[in-house]
Amino acid sequence: MNDCIFCKISEGEIPSYKILENDQFVSFLDIFPTMKGEVLVIPKKHDGEYIFDMGQDFISSMFEFSKKIASSLKRSFGCDKVGVIFEGLEVNHLHMKLYPLTGPLEIKKQITFSEDEFFELQKLIVSNLS
Repeated sequence: MNDCIFCKISEGEIPSYKILENDQFVSFLDIFPTMKGEVLVIPKKHDGEYIFDMGQDFISSMFEFSKKIASSLKRSFGCDKVGVIFEGLEVNHLHMKLYPLTGPLEIKKQITFSEDEFFELQKLIVSNLS
């Protein structure tokens, strides 16, 4: 889709703070986060916006890809769990949001980070990928 921001990120037309990528998915820091370390995981191909419309193989692949990122978030932020939310609302492209849970899940208003802070978050999470 020509006007989809996630398609443009996937195709490299819009820069992002990438965390991990393979032939099917790409992950990057949310630039409008509600929590520090919030990572988006998107399919590279714009196939839908609702997780329960997707096939089991696709869902399994998306979770398998995301497990590496979740492990990195746990190491990066010293948390025991990573929360998962699937969306396709504000951006009509299926996406998974991963939240490092350092306490009770509190989705707040958007928080802001400087470009340097984004680079540091990206570096921290990527360095903890295994």
